Amino acid sequence: MSEAKSHYLYEQWPSSNKFYCGGRLLSGPDRRRFFYTFFAILIPTIAFMAAVGPPLVIHIPYGYVLLIIEGLLSIQSLILLFITGFSDPGILPRASAPAVSPFHWEDVRPATKKEFKCKGFKVVSKYCDTCHIYRPPRASHCPTCNNCVLRFDHHCPWVGNCIGQRNYRFFITFLITTVVLICYVLAICILDIVTRTNNNKLKMSAPKAFAETLHNPASFIIAIYCLAIGVLVLALCCFHNYLICFGMTTRERCAPTYPAKHPYPKGLRSWMETLCPPHYPRSVNLRQKINDQEKVNLV
Repeated sequence: MSEAKSHYLYEQWPSSNKFYCGGRLLSGPDRRRFFYTFFAILIPTIAFMAAVGPPLVIHIPYGYVLLIIEGLLSIQSLILLFITGFSDPGILPRASAPAVSPFHWEDVRPATKKEFKCKGFKVVSKYCDTCHIYRPPRASHCPTCNNCVLRFDHHCPWVGNCIGQRNYRFFITFLITTVVLICYVLAICILDIVTRTNNNKLKMSAPKAFAETLHNPASFIIAIYCLAIGVLVLALCCFHNYLICFGMTTRERCAPTYPAKHPYPKGLRSWMETLCPPHYPRSVNLRQKINDQEKVNLV
């Protein structure tokens, strides 16, 4: 009798996720858009360093310090993007489907939800027909990744991953860092344009000085790019700042779960729990080994 073969859990996990580095990293099925976002930050950064950097160092005292700050902000933004896009957002374990008779489905199918009290508020735990579990409050099933996720906020296509309990702090700090980066680069580009134009005015008339500045249009192009992208990122950042202040998730805001109030922290306490949460270990060890029988139970 042959021995049962063992597999890593991530190799058989019935979701739409893509796994990397032996199951240590994961992303959603729309990972291509992650790279759109990645290069939307990286390419303008390289262009800024290559085209705006040299005149900045020449015309502005300590211009190299401004370049170093821009580089550090860009690196931080890209690192936070990577962590958000390739970390476990809080995937919940699955259970085996209950044995069901086609003639008595109503008798054996679990109740669709359970209600209980939390700090005087009614909280609902719903049953997931895909994962066959009762989800904890605030958890939800992501149809894109096909997983139940703890404190599910939304599936972000531009990050290529779900945003949940384990990666929300990286997501919000990525947004804040990116907004700061965009505003900083925009300010430096305007400073560069004004400085070069004023220097040219010493040699020629104002219209000719401005025309001479346009001979190196990199600052103009990057400034326009920052304005276009910055409006969108700033709006998203402000929306999530609003959600944190009122202790809500995107899903709870778009599909109200509570009629008036909810039992979750608001204001400063909500910010503290968002930016400095306790360590949340993975609910599913995707690197554990399973045998063929356990593989069948996952399907």
